[in-house]
Amino acid sequence: MKTSFRIAILAAGPLLAQVSPTINELPSREYGHIRLQGTLTTAAPNLVEGKELNGPSAIAFDTSVSPPIVYVADTFNNRVLAWQNAYSISKGNPADKVIGQRDFNSTLGLGPGTSLTTGLNAPVAVAVDQSGNLYVADAGNNRILRY
Repeated sequence: MKTSFRIAILAAGPLLAQVSPTINELPSREYGHIRLQGTLTTAAPNLVEGKELNGPSAIAFDTSVSPPIVYVADTFNNRVLAWQNAYSISKGNPADKVIGQRDFNSTLGLGPGTSLTTGLNAPVAVAVDQSGNLYVADAGNNRILRY
C-alpha cells in the first residue's frame, strides 16, 4: 500500500504544479525585434535604427540611478544598446545610446586592429556593478571592457 501511495504522489506532482502557473505568459515589455527590410550595407539581416535587435544575449539594469538604465547585448549587431529609462520603454522605442559602434546604423564587428579599436565584436554578456560601471564580455575580441 505504501509503495502504491508513493507512486501516486510522484505521478501527481508534475500535474499539480501545472494547475497554478507562477509566470505570466504575456510579456510586459519588448526590447526589440527583427524587421526584415531588404538588403542593407551592414552585416545585419534587419533594418538597423537602434531599436531592432539581432541575437540579443544579455540584459542588465543599472539601479545606481533613478530611473534605472537598461543595457542589452545585441550580439549579432556587434553592439550594446542603452535605454535611459527602464520604466518608459515600450514596443519600438529606439535606444538612447549605442556602445561599440560609431552610430546606430553600423553593425560590423570592430575592435583592436580595425578602424575603431574600442568597437565590439559579438558582445555576449553585460553586467552593471553597484557604482554604475558597465561590463561587457566582448567575445569576438576575447576581452571584457568596463565603461
